[in-house]
Amino acid sequence: MFVQLWREHRFVTSTLIVSFVLILAGWLWADRLLSPLGQPLILHYSSRARINQVGTIGDLRGLALLGVAIVVINGILAFYLDARDWFLGKFLATVTIAVSILLFIAFVAIVSVN
Repeated sequence: MFVQLWREHRFVTSTLIVSFVLILAGWLWADRLLSPLGQPLILHYSSRARINQVGTIGDLRGLALLGVAIVVINGILAFYLDARDWFLGKFLATVTIAVSILLFIAFVAIVSVN
């Protein structure tokens, strides 16, 4: 089944796989580096207001689960749209990978602040 799906929707399948890898790699990297630090973690920092938000490693897991949910929902929609129209499915898959890149950057920023 996966091979048939791959053949029919190569671009959509490839971008969704890369999106999953980006989210999971960012979360695993942040989890591995920040778990030994203990609590609380700095989740948001700005130069004007300093530390805005603190949280736990569970908040990072929630962010990763939110990212996976976004990829799954957008992936299902992208496959349906790609079957109906050549542009919309690919566009949604591209937006999904852009969101995954932003989530990966968020994990990198959280690690760098802590």
